[in-house]
Amino acid sequence: MLHSWPAAGEALAVDPSLVWTAGTDLVARSITTGDVLYRTAAPRGESVAHLSTNTVGTVLLAGSADGGGKAALTEVEVATGQVKATLPFPGQNNVEPAGPLDGTIWVAYEGGMSGILARLSAGSLAPTGPPCPEGGGNLPSCTTGDNGITVTSAAGAIWATQYDGYNRCFSPTGEQVLANLPVTASEDVVGIGDAHYFVADGSGYLTAAPVPSACRLT
Repeated sequence: MLHSWPAAGEALAVDPSLVWTAGTDLVARSITTGDVLYRTAAPRGESVAHLSTNTVGTVLLAGSADGGGKAALTEVEVATGQVKATLPFPGQNNVEPAGPLDGTIWVAYEGGMSGILARLSAGSLAPTGPPCPEGGGNLPSCTTGDNGITVTSAAGAIWATQYDGYNRCFSPTGEQVLANLPVTASEDVVGIGDAHYFVADGSGYLTAAPVPSACRLT
């Protein structure tokens, strides 16, 4: 082990020499020395819970969570630690980002009893279309599932998963569903990489399965 340091949440390495950790602050450290290179306060005082980066590691997305309904999304330039844009989600307790991919960001957040996916433009965080409403929407990537939906990016595609069996990959624009994963309603997708995804079956076992070829865009 090279170094250890305090971290209250998720960690994400965006290149071989840099790691970002989430918590009350968004902190970038050198993997080799452990030194703090950048420190950015979480927007509006929330705690950063989710991190995502583009495929070349130049842009970082930080999704904050707060039990008081003050979630927000922040876009950070990795090379400088500069905050490029922040988008509040009033009334939401949690927002999870995926991407950016091809200039597009996806976020998942609660919407009453249904999970909502929204598509944003990288750089400005401006919506590029209406969010998927409760009960469905006009994009194939929209969901009618519950508010446990998560979103992530891997292998050049966007992935939406949740425990009740809604598990699929789709194009970065959301216009095309690429594949549905053969996961049952009693299984839970707990991790997705460029080559494999990982499923928990509820009995303490984790299974690795190959990413469908249709989902491999890189």
